[in-house]
Amino acid sequence: MKSRIFVPNKGVSVDFGESKIYTISDGIYKEFKDNISLATRRRKKERLIYLSQFNNLKEYYPEIEYFVECLFGLYIKGYVMQEVQSTQLYYSGFAKEKLDILHKIKEILSLFEDIGLRYYDLHTGNVVLNKNKLPMFFDIDSILYIDETKPDIKPFGFDYYEIYGGKLDKKFQLIKFNALVQSILASVPKGHLTYDEIGNEMINCQLNIYNPNSIFANEDLLEHVTLSKKRND
Repeated sequence: MKSRIFVPNKGVSVDFGESKIYTISDGIYKEFKDNISLATRRRKKERLIYLSQFNNLKEYYPEIEYFVECLFGLYIKGYVMQEVQSTQLYYSGFAKEKLDILHKIKEILSLFEDIGLRYYDLHTGNVVLNKNKLPMFFDIDSILYIDETKPDIKPFGFDYYEIYGGKLDKKFQLIKFNALVQSILASVPKGHLTYDEIGNEMINCQLNIYNPNSIFANEDLLEHVTLSKKRND
């Protein structure tokens, strides 16, 4: 993957936690803040290079144009990615379309898993729809190898998960996925979807879900919901 030491005029940034985002002539520049360690930056670069080998996955995240490095090979300051048009999952349409999109997100997560990666930071700010109505994963540099035990930046809920004895694993990813499903389907009008007993418990859950023994860590909400037969969405 290409690297550069400088980027075109950055202009004004938008602050996003661990990074600053600039719109430049080459696309979108994500520049890591100084508190991101050199070791973390190297790991991010390694994972992104590995992920870029799989052409079938490139349509699901903004393709990286080049790394911005300090003294080539030492560490990355950030990276420039393609600018993409996107819409929020909340506006994904009727019940059937929402279910189809969520099943597609689940499929993509499995594709990541097939190549030894997991994406844990699932929420409506990071998972959107591209112009072709396909799921698009932002902050792709937060993806991890499945055997890694510590995230670069802790996703929301991970502190609670650790308190309950949880480790960074597939159960935590399932919790995050179920929370995403719950938030998207909660806006579907009553009667458009049918939930079984487990599904009803999960969709109406108001308790702390970040427990490795919770139903959210052990059941897949999508498996417990279907489109109501009387609806024509």
